[in-house]
Amino acid sequence: MNLLLILNYLQFFFSLCFCSIEWDFSGVNLPNDVPIWRFAFWRNRVFLALPRWKKRQINWPTLLEAPWHNDAEIINLKYPVKYFENYNQNINENSINCNNLMSITGLDVDLRGRLWILDAPRFTFCPAKILIYDLQKNKEISRSCLSQVPTSGLKTLVVDQVTSASGYRAFIGDPGDDSIIIYSLGFSGRNKWWKLKLRHDKKIPRVYTTDMAISKKLSKIYLTGSASNGIFSIPLESARHNEPNSRFIQYVNVTYHGSKIGTSSGLCCDVNGGLHYFLVSQHASVRWDMKTTLKAEGHSVVLQNEQVPIIIDYKMDNQKNILGLINYRHPFINKSIYDIDYEWIPKTRIIKVWKHKRSLP
Repeated sequence: MNLLLILNYLQFFFSLCFCSIEWDFSGVNLPNDVPIWRFAFWRNRVFLALPRWKKRQINWPTLLEAPWHNDAEIINLKYPVKYFENYNQNINENSINCNNLMSITGLDVDLRGRLWILDAPRFTFCPAKILIYDLQKNKEISRSCLSQVPTSGLKTLVVDQVTSASGYRAFIGDPGDDSIIIYSLGFSGRNKWWKLKLRHDKKIPRVYTTDMAISKKLSKIYLTGSASNGIFSIPLESARHNEPNSRFIQYVNVTYHGSKIGTSSGLCCDVNGGLHYFLVSQHASVRWDMKTTLKAEGHSVVLQNEQVPIIIDYKMDNQKNILGLINYRHPFINKSIYDIDYEWIPKTRIIKVWKHKRSLP
């Protein structure tokens, strides 16, 4: 059966809930459809990552913030976007300061209100770095350079919201060598990082980790990327609690779950055992029921609308709903796969993709 027919058959009727809050980017000299790679929110603030992947973007800001409301559907206002003013974001090509924010490619917030920032510059000699900023105390509490790690593939950071014996940990991808980076904040500022090498069948050429999602329900970290057909996972417990060897390397076996039903972007687990990703060719956000095999029959379409050309990033809010970050294009997916023949005028940049229902098993 044709894939589109299968998806249409599986698609259930849902109430499309657009967050009607709109942002005005004119104050930062950017259009309202500017590409945004990652987002994270805390209380009434949302943080937006705009990587400087092209030289024409050098003069763009790379970290912005805007107002956020969980009940945005009852609000019909337009709010200004502003710079995240706690860091210098300027790049002077004649005198580069690696302490400044260079190109933000990963964002997350832990339960203690700390913003984790992955800075992975491309056009400078500066190494990638991880910064942790306490939003409650309004100060930076940690900074570490990822020395000798190629920066071109570092595009995501996910914080484990359960603390290990050594404190909070974050998982960073993709170093490009069948690994992820584990960053441990530690207590009293004793932070460190190491590589978690991914062991897999030789038939699998490479495990991409551009998109990662933590499943508390199944205690796994799910891995994929737009360049990969497969979905993989590793045990969360080993990544959460194990320590590296003397060479700061740790090893873990990878489970292969099968092939996705098409090129994807974004990845997120819900609390009911579903894995969400955006099916690029069909302009649809789909949910895979992880109790089933990774086939079309185990998927349902949860959102498909012209106002949502593509979702690049997902996050779970504090009501356990899944939210998606809307863009017009994907920077690493060939346009021929998801050609859009209409002008997109963004009404909002974040949409509620999936509503948590407590009655679900």
